[in-house]
Amino acid sequence: MHRSIYDIDNLVKNLKIRQLKKTGGKGAVTELIDLLADPSLNIVDAAREALFGLVPMASLMERWSDDSPVQITNNTKIPDWLKGLCDGWGKDGDFVDLCIQKVKNLDKKRADFYLDQMVTFQGAERLFIKRLKQYNMSEFEKSFKKKVNSLRNRQFPKQLSISPTMACQLTCSYCVSAGVEVNQRNELALNKALKILDWAEKCGVKRIGFTGGEPTIYSHFSELLELISKRGFKVYLATNGLCSRKAVEAIIRSRPLCITMHLTPQVLVSTEMLQTYIKNAYLLVKEGAYVAMRCNFDSPDENILPYFNVAAEANIREIRAAIPMPNAGRHNQYVETENLRKFGDLLSSFVIEGEKKSMATVLAKPFFPCKLPAATAKKFFSNGSMCVNCSVHLLNFSNNMIVYPDGSFVPCLGVSLNSRKDISQFKNLKDAAGMFKTQIIKLMKKPLLEECYDCPLWKGGRCVGACLSYRL
Repeated sequence: MHRSIYDIDNLVKNLKIRQLKKTGGKGAVTELIDLLADPSLNIVDAAREALFGLVPMASLMERWSDDSPVQITNNTKIPDWLKGLCDGWGKDGDFVDLCIQKVKNLDKKRADFYLDQMVTFQGAERLFIKRLKQYNMSEFEKSFKKKVNSLRNRQFPKQLSISPTMACQLTCSYCVSAGVEVNQRNELALNKALKILDWAEKCGVKRIGFTGGEPTIYSHFSELLELISKRGFKVYLATNGLCSRKAVEAIIRSRPLCITMHLTPQVLVSTEMLQTYIKNAYLLVKEGAYVAMRCNFDSPDENILPYFNVAAEANIREIRAAIPMPNAGRHNQYVETENLRKFGDLLSSFVIEGEKKSMATVLAKPFFPCKLPAATAKKFFSNGSMCVNCSVHLLNFSNNMIVYPDGSFVPCLGVSLNSRKDISQFKNLKDAAGMFKTQIIKLMKKPLLEECYDCPLWKGGRCVGACLSYRL
């Protein structure tokens, strides 16, 4: 097969990008910034991913505003590779300045395309707008603001998760739901579910999630899923994979955005349950559903290979790793703060195994990048999982709200600041989430480790380290 000159050119550029990712430094960043204007979208995507890994200050979203330049300290608990990636941020000639100079040198059409790439750097967008204004580039400033709003509305539409039951067939010790027994009466009444859907529709909610407990054992699961789909809501859900055939068929009909299938140690050691999990996952993938496996590693010595083997058998191409965090009442088994750093090598092996098997490996929960090997941290920076694995502050602190069977709600399953009030009593999502806002801000600004104050990623809250539930 003959390659065109265009193909060969792209091949050379891709090889160059791989080399730049390894070498790093300002020179590599400058070359990659130039490639964001390349006519090939594949090259642009590769360059952007490389920049996410090399400039975490630009790729990690701000949780609060901080315009002071990064000051690199001599704190030995912060690895040199991390300091090097952040050095110079906020000063003349930094990443944002280099991008603005690139925009100046492009024609109008290419500049507009370039701004499309810039909006994906969530940690740089506020500073980018400020600098555009400073340099009297008002036309670009106005266009960029519109692009930011458009992308954010697509990335983070209004959503609400519902836990129709907190019961589950399994009793995983690390579960944030704390193992409620199946026979306990803790189901969401169907009439209350319909009332919540009415409220969500009135509030402009676009996506409804299912979590728990195990949502598929809810008595009215198939019926409620059908009602949600008919109303035009997009659906996503988390499940342990032990669904009935009826539940699987209902999920397929709802055409969900994503299904997160938790593979637990309890299921791994049971031949019957494991075969049910694999059969269901395989069928969902076959029917076109996007399925991701979720693994909770509660020991740094965990054998990760069985998870990858099951994923391969079920045709799952994405595996999400989480280190168990405490629920607010500390009723579950979780990794103590001082032991989190022991999991760096495990997560490194997780990433390496994923690369061997051509599977996407992402973080499902926050983790300290400073406790990871450099290559592993850069991988998580690059694929975006380090950025959005704690989304509780988005959309005015309503992004991850979950409604319990009694109608009360929490900002997320881990941070159980329970409302004690029925969510439908509130005017809208913002009004409901507002009761948690002050507490969540306090949690976000309370670092877990003393060295966090010296870490450049603490600026603007780009790194929250471990889950906010530790701070309660």
